[in-house]
Amino acid sequence: MYAIMELGGMQWKVEEKSTLRVPTIETEPGKSVLIDKVLLVADGDQIKVGCPIVSGAKVEATVVSH
Repeated sequence: MYAIMELGGMQWKVEEKSTLRVPTIETEPGKSVLIDKVLLVADGDQIKVGCPIVSGAKVEATVVSH
């Protein structure tokens, strides 16, 4: 399963347990953030494409460091 999300004006492909280097998020390291600008969700053969976002889809991430 993977998703394409928008963060900082850029699009990112994310998968479970992946680590990304993204523009600074105004959240303390160790805290979780929810990103609701999910443009696409793919789970095997099932793909949901948003218009512009997938309704109800969210990506939960933890800030590791700045």
